[in-house]
Amino acid sequence: MGAGSLSVADAFGSLNYVLVWGVVYQLGFCWRDRLLGGRPWAGGALVLGGGAAFAALVGAGPFPVSLILVTGQDPSNTNPPSAAMLAWSVGQVGLALLAAPAVRRWLERERVWRGVGRLGSLSMTLYLWHMLPVLVVAAAFYLPGLAPRPAFGSAAWWAWRVPWVLVLGAVLAGVVRALMPLERLLASVGGRLRPDARLRPGLRVWAGLAAAVPSLAYFAGHGFAHGGRLSLPAVLGLAMGTALVVASGPGRGPGGEQGPDTARAADGRDCGRAAPGGGAVAVAGARDEVGGGVVTASDARVQPGDGAGRQPRPARSPAKGP
Repeated sequence: MGAGSLSVADAFGSLNYVLVWGVVYQLGFCWRDRLLGGRPWAGGALVLGGGAAFAALVGAGPFPVSLILVTGQDPSNTNPPSAAMLAWSVGQVGLALLAAPAVRRWLERERVWRGVGRLGSLSMTLYLWHMLPVLVVAAAFYLPGLAPRPAFGSAAWWAWRVPWVLVLGAVLAGVVRALMPLERLLASVGGRLRPDARLRPGLRVWAGLAAAVPSLAYFAGHGFAHGGRLSLPAVLGLAMGTALVVASGPGRGPGGEQGPDTARAADGRDCGRAAPGGGAVAVAGARDEVGGGVVTASDARVQPGDGAGRQPRPARSPAKGP
């Protein structure tokens, strides 16, 4: 249709970053608001509709079966997100809805729930670093020609997936273990820099956002070294924006005083903050006096389930005191 129309198509395709992932986010909000989970037919409808659409778009349509970015693959299901990616996501959400009741019953076991909580606390680390083992293992075994290369989809190819996944898992476990001290350090820094919820953004916050957001958008669209070169303006913009936001002050109210959240944390009355990735309540040294007894934070836990509108329920413990 001409070279000019191609750029127009690319511009419209870029809207899928908002449209496709926006649908997925909205499905999460609908589940949280009990607009999906309370209807027994919702999960099945999403699985059937999303699965059928994905099969049609991949089988009869132009989209590849791979849902990750593959060099030289055109069109891509990831860059930008395609209709096939949307169909797969919808079907996957439906499958999660169908499996949720059985999973909740399984999570009612105390040992299982604690294990899931520990793994959940590592979820962001796994998300951010899960590709590093692929690069390490590929460089160690495939570049020197040590690993065999059977035909894609053959019986030998499928057989080699087992040791491949096991080696990747072992390397990933080592990476996560090595990053734990850094994660704890960043968590402590983040806790000290957590702003007051009532804080009205000042000039430094807006200036920091103005400097950091364009840099983040550049890195998201071009990568960290577009054309083999690191963009110095983008790096400086991100560094300056981060510094301005951090310098805006942790937990300070409009007049410079401590906000209510920071004040409660300072005197030990801040009780019951959920851990970022898990379900266990992560509270150090905090306690609540209830009905003359003392329930320590270590006795409290979040009940498994969807958690919508629920509060941590303290376990029963004998009263200590009059």
